Amino acid sequence: MNKRGQGTIEYMLIMAIILVIGLVVVGLVSGFFSPAQGINEQESRLYWASQPLAIIDGYVDTDGNGIFVIRNNEAYDINFSTITIDSATTNVLSGAGKSLTNGQKYSMTITGLTPCTSTSQSYSISMEYITKYGITKNTSAHGYVVFCVPQISTSGTTTSTPGSGITVTGDPVAGALILWDSGASAYTASSKTGD
Repeated sequence: MNKRGQGTIEYMLIMAIILVIGLVVVGLVSGFFSPAQGINEQESRLYWASQPLAIIDGYVDTDGNGIFVIRNNEAYDINFSTITIDSATTNVLSGAGKSLTNGQKYSMTITGLTPCTSTSQSYSISMEYITKYGITKNTSAHGYVVFCVPQISTSGTTTSTPGSGITVTGDPVAGALILWDSGASAYTASSKTGD
């Protein structure tokens, strides 16, 4: 009688261990494949860096102004025509598009985005371009995580925020960004193109 009870307890312990292992495996696998988990900054940058029309950098400020640096990864020239961010489509260069050779970068400013009020924020982005053969192609909508900055400006040696009384001292190089440095309470001119 005692041996029968001992066998039942051992059987229940083995089944409990198998059940716990199964639950852990299911939890891990569902965590990897759940779209609700969102994406992190590294995953979004790796994804976009490998696309035919790549996003290689981006910032959005608390007013909903953004700067995105786009690169042509195709082996031929393309005409970058539109970018859609969170269902809002922006025509590149007022609909004329931007001709990009292989590897060429293009920095564009976009206004009217959802304000970026945290440290970083994900935006759903897709882009459209026309190949040299006249074929229109689209990138699939996918998240891109940007760093949030208080304010963005893209030109001028004395750029200032209305009412702030703060100006930039020194010229940024062509194509670089001017970013607000909250620690220094001043705008900082970037030192290189494409920052």
